Amino acid sequence: MTDTQKSTFSTALDARTQWALHRVSVVAGDDRDAKDRLFWALNYAKRCGDVAGSDDCDVQCPALLADVQPLRNAYIEAFEAVRERREKRRTREGIDSELTAMADTARRGCGLSYELFVKRFSQNVDDFLDALEVPFRDLALEIAKGKGYATPEECQAMQDEIEESGGCSLTGIDPWCCPCGNHE
Repeated sequence: MTDTQKSTFSTALDARTQWALHRVSVVAGDDRDAKDRLFWALNYAKRCGDVAGSDDCDVQCPALLADVQPLRNAYIEAFEAVRERREKRRTREGIDSELTAMADTARRGCGLSYELFVKRFSQNVDDFLDALEVPFRDLALEIAKGKGYATPEECQAMQDEIEESGGCSLTGIDPWCCPCGNHE
């Protein structure tokens, strides 16, 4: 049994256990607990689908989930979403789309500081590259550089330059003008 199979079985068992506790709560008339248990049952079924979808081989819905329609649906939905995301990450357009979304998110949270944008975007790209399949990393790196990505070494050099010039270590802006709130 592979690690993925063990993880899938374990998560499916958690989902089925929460489903059983949900049903007990429904019979007992405890609506609040029933709702909570249903949330966790569906959550575990989705996690199970996430794990199974990340594997290249075809995986059927685990027997522990297959006979309960809400758990089966949650599993299949998560499984298909992971597979779809993986397929998109195997195309230039899919990688570009995901990196554009990362850049937009980093831009919205940077307070118009280029240095802060680069730090945030680059960290997200590094995490993305770790999760990306090896044959597509060079392509993703090429696209990311066009959007403002900096290597860890370049980020460190930028940080050193900011500190030497007396700029804010968070935003890179002159401390007298910086909106971060850490300066008096």
